[in-house]
Amino acid sequence: MLLAISACTTTPAPTLGDTAKTASRDAERGSNTCALYGWTTDEKRSFVFYADAQTARYDTSEGPVDLKAQSEFPSLLYTDPDGERVELRLGEGEAMTDGMRFPTARIVTQTDEGWERLRPVALVRNCQIK
Repeated sequence: MLLAISACTTTPAPTLGDTAKTASRDAERGSNTCALYGWTTDEKRSFVFYADAQTARYDTSEGPVDLKAQSEFPSLLYTDPDGERVELRLGEGEAMTDGMRFPTARIVTQTDEGWERLRPVALVRNCQIK
């Protein structure tokens, strides 16, 4: 996968519709292995988010949480086990071999006081074509 990430090229920012169309086209071609991968943007580059058509997991400051997608893959809205929203904001994207890269994405949750908590992440949507 690192090879695929290094082969990125800059293109106009994709929309959610573009991402959904690509995932749909991948499904038509027989690929059922598309996934979203997310890393923190700090020096540690910790792996903190994963989602595919069946599962989703987010590593919060309190530990890993399994999420439930609120739409078909690629979902941008999830709920945690307590029913709280976990939203992906992709930002500008770049096309890459078999996927898209979103270097300025955010994972958005809400504090108990009602404030949005934004966690910067670099997200990659990648599909293994069969």
